[in-house]
Amino acid sequence: MTKDSVFPQDDLFQLRLFLEELVCNICRFAHAEDYGIGPGDVRIRQEVALGPTAYVDNLIEVPGRTSYLVEMDYGYSLDRILDSIERKYSQPNELLASVSKLVVVVDKVPDAGGESLEERIESILSADWELEIWDEARILASLQDHFGIDVAELAPHTVRQLRQAMDRAKGAHAFGDAHRNEPLDSTLLWHFGYWRLRELYREHGEEKRAILSPKRYSNVAVLFADLTGFSGFVRDTPRSRTMRDCLEAFCAKSRYQIINDGGFLYQFLGDAVIGFFGIPAASPGDIARCFDSARSILMIADSISNEWQRQLDRVQPSGGAHAGMALGDLDLLSLRPFSRTHVGAVGDTINIAARLSNVATSGQIVASNGVYQGLPREARSLFAETPPVDAKNVGRIRAWTFDQAEHESPQHA
Repeated sequence: MTKDSVFPQDDLFQLRLFLEELVCNICRFAHAEDYGIGPGDVRIRQEVALGPTAYVDNLIEVPGRTSYLVEMDYGYSLDRILDSIERKYSQPNELLASVSKLVVVVDKVPDAGGESLEERIESILSADWELEIWDEARILASLQDHFGIDVAELAPHTVRQLRQAMDRAKGAHAFGDAHRNEPLDSTLLWHFGYWRLRELYREHGEEKRAILSPKRYSNVAVLFADLTGFSGFVRDTPRSRTMRDCLEAFCAKSRYQIINDGGFLYQFLGDAVIGFFGIPAASPGDIARCFDSARSILMIADSISNEWQRQLDRVQPSGGAHAGMALGDLDLLSLRPFSRTHVGAVGDTINIAARLSNVATSGQIVASNGVYQGLPREARSLFAETPPVDAKNVGRIRAWTFDQAEHESPQHA
């Protein structure tokens, strides 16, 4: 640690997840204010692979600007920060050649023993890179500047305050003066990115209840992604907190990836996540965005499995995730009369995506023929046709398989 933390050691993993979300929101709004770029136009990829066991925490892609990277090293010792930077960034890489800046998030700039932390890190990085060190004081100042959130320090009681203030800021961006911090607002902010909600709110005549109307939706792309080997990881994990941290990371990051790509986060089923693209309105890019999310979630799961394995004695035979994608109709329904705060979805499309996920192995995405035909030509070239899949109670599904090991590159967006 670079300082005496007021957080219990077991809470630091969760705190880093929370700060990662805050920093990404700061980046979005800073670019909106500095360059006039909409928050939804800034694309953020998490856990982007640099090699077999090295992952960038966040890749920030800004239209018309060179991409940059954010490393979340809050609470780490000086040695761990430097070891991590050297492991990830000391060797040339296709992705690293396309970026211009690295942001390193720490709690407090540590004493680097004669040289500054900046000098130690700059000695590892490419000479033409810009380096920024964001400590706790800078993060809190940025939250004040961009969101009007005034918090004196990061502590257990202020984190709860900060979460509530951040949710209010997101609601205000989405709904303006109509934000009431009511259950419907919270539900919509859970399912969609707040920048996407702003668009939907205006498209639906500034009527929140109209955004998720119970009805049939056509041409919805469904993503079903499931962790591989989860039961084995849980069985061989002596500390239940380790399991909870890793599963929480998968949930938080996969949700963020789906809504970041303009999708609808539907729900989690244990160690699986379901996302919809095309609700409340289908658009030409839905299938491609669904595929992008699926590929990113495979990387996220690889990184989490790698971190989980570091904490285990027994080597796990498999990790990462596998996914299925299908295209079709879905019915949304209210789970309580006249309610929009609790919604469910039914349709063969979800079942098909789940069945296709079941036949995928780790690092694979199995897609229905409808998904395959709706992808851009370049994306279709990454798939190979596979034998039809017998989907229980559905029939035989013509399927196509994308294999991450064969086609994935560090920067695939």
